[in-house]
Amino acid sequence: MEDTESRFMHFLQPIRDLTKNWEVDVASQLGEYLEEVRFRTLNAHIKLIGRHMLFLSPEAEHVFF
Repeated sequence: MEDTESRFMHFLQPIRDLTKNWEVDVASQLGEYLEEVRFRTLNAHIKLIGRHMLFLSPEAEHVFF
């Protein structure tokens, strides 16, 4: 009996892999994403320097005239 089960195990593995997709904690993942968006928003500053507007972000620095 054990040989039969191990022989057909490869047929069941894709089904087991699919069930792992349903084990994702969506609320937790969404919470982490929203924290990352808030962090990036707080790190992006808009400063007025004279007549020039300087946009500072963690990724790049852009100057607009």
